Amino acid sequence: MPVRSVKASINIRAPQDRVWAILSDVASYPAWSPFVVAVEGRAAVGETVTLVVAMTKGRPPLRQRETISRWEEGHEISWGTVMGHPRLLKAERFQRLTRVSAGETLYETADDFDGLLVPIVFALYGDRIQAGFDATTIALKQRAEAG
Repeated sequence: MPVRSVKASINIRAPQDRVWAILSDVASYPAWSPFVVAVEGRAAVGETVTLVVAMTKGRPPLRQRETISRWEEGHEISWGTVMGHPRLLKAERFQRLTRVSAGETLYETADDFDGLLVPIVFALYGDRIQAGFDATTIALKQRAEAG
């Protein structure tokens, strides 16, 4: 079964350190993120956090446990989950910053899904996940550019 991905990216007119300060402060996601409305737990490599994700308006948010697999200061955060067995469903998301210039940063995010349940996940949630990623990129841009 091929890996399926949800991706989004945006150029932000703000220095990379300002964007990183927002992105790495996961406890403050509820203040700006329309998709990940809460992060519970300690954000460090090897730690498991619970993401509270607003998947559908008018419905309670979903809670998903994710393990932080990478935290490259100033550059990248990655986390992932396995549902049941890795052959059923595993997902790994990264959020990455790249310096374009002193005052501009490229934000990229992707979530790679693998396993037998991927067609079901995408049938039920694929459009909503993409909409959430798109909304997050715009919200991060607005927050960082507002200073």
